[in-house]
Amino acid sequence: MTTKELELLGKSGELLEAGKIEESLSLLEGAADRGLVHPDLSFNRGFAYLKRAESPAAAPGDLGQAIASFSEALKLRPSDPEATSGLERAQILLSQRTNLEHTTGSLDDSIFRPLMAQVPPLPPAIVAGLGAALLCGAWLGRLITKEKPRTLAIGLVGLTLWLAGALVYAGRLYALSSQSDAIVISARAELRDEAGRTLRGTDGLPEGTRVRVKETRGRLSRIESGRGDLWVDAADLRRLAETIE
Repeated sequence: MTTKELELLGKSGELLEAGKIEESLSLLEGAADRGLVHPDLSFNRGFAYLKRAESPAAAPGDLGQAIASFSEALKLRPSDPEATSGLERAQILLSQRTNLEHTTGSLDDSIFRPLMAQVPPLPPAIVAGLGAALLCGAWLGRLITKEKPRTLAIGLVGLTLWLAGALVYAGRLYALSSQSDAIVISARAELRDEAGRTLRGTDGLPEGTRVRVKETRGRLSRIESGRGDLWVDAADLRRLAETIE
């Protein structure tokens, strides 16, 4: 962490402890606008938005901003229990509020990637390696012995372990390699076509939804969807930082 980041982190923490949420947010958002990226700065920003969301001074989009900031902290530093706790708190609070207001939609896969990103690489690699070893051993056993039922059982166990380890490891890589993640920070992001016209018969994306952005053209961003190309207002999204500068 650079000296500038340490100063910003300390100052924002002091402001939060003093209850000066607006000043802290101004400082942290200014740092983000200047391209300063660090998981602790992202965490403090998420904490500030969450505190404001729980206060009488709550502003629209605070919970979406909190979810985006905690998600960014976890993307930059996957094994962060405090960021995980903050993310879960913001999601629970948002879910409670949207249920009370009878809004539709879900939080999509916003829990999946942070959780998968926290999986350390060694355990699934060991499981996959053990499975591969058992599979090879079973194959060799069938060649040199006549105990086919036993070698078949060992082979099936090995195959299961290998698949489980490989899938978890692949999920972790997917979570860490999401190059264009963004969070909806408005109450609802309207779905549009490429020309910017609102698509009829769609509910839009609720606050807190995690999406993958393929490209941004002017005021519109194209997002990944199983229904083909969908566009939303870029201002309705907060892109997550990718690396620590």
